[in-house]
Amino acid sequence: MNNLNAQSSYGVGHSCNRKHTKAQKILVVICKALVIIILIQTLWFKFGGMPESKYIFTQLHAEPFGRISSGLVELIASILILIPAYTVYGAILALGTMSGAILSHLFVLGTVLPQINSSGMALTLPGQTYLTNPENFEFHIGPFGSLFILACITFVCCLYLLWINRCQIFDLFSLGKKQKP
Repeated sequence: MNNLNAQSSYGVGHSCNRKHTKAQKILVVICKALVIIILIQTLWFKFGGMPESKYIFTQLHAEPFGRISSGLVELIASILILIPAYTVYGAILALGTMSGAILSHLFVLGTVLPQINSSGMALTLPGQTYLTNPENFEFHIGPFGSLFILACITFVCCLYLLWINRCQIFDLFSLGKKQKP
C-alpha cells in the first residue's frame, strides 16, 4: 500500500480514501529528512561515547546501556523512516524515543544542559550563558537548549508522519480484518 496515497477499507468517519496534496507530500519529505538528519547526527555522540552524551545518560542513571540502546533504536527508526512501507514503524520508534528525551529534559536534565569538559564533568550550571567558550555545542532559543529543541522538532515531525499515514495505523490495528461494505 502506498503510504502517501493510501486507500483503506475504512468508510465513514475516516478520511483515508483521499489523495494527499502536493504540499502534504512535500511536507512528508521535509519531515522525513529532518527526523533522519537529527537522529543520525546524534549517533556520533552516542556511539562515540562523547562526554556530553555520557553526562546525559549518567544523570539518567542509564550509562552506558541507555546511551547505546537509544542509539540503536534511533538508527533503526531512521532506516525504517526511509522505506515508505515502514515509515509508520520508524515514526513510532522515533516518537517513543523522543518522548523519553523530552520527559528527561523536562523532569531530570533541564531544557538547557551545562557545558561539559572532556572528562564528562559539568563546567557550568544548567542555563548559564557560555560567553567563555565559543566552541560550545549548545545553542539557546530563550530558555530552551539545542538538544531539547531538536527532540521537540523530531517529535512534531514524527506526529505528522503518523497522522499522514494514519490509514496504515488503522490497518495495523485491524489485524487484516476488513469492514463489510
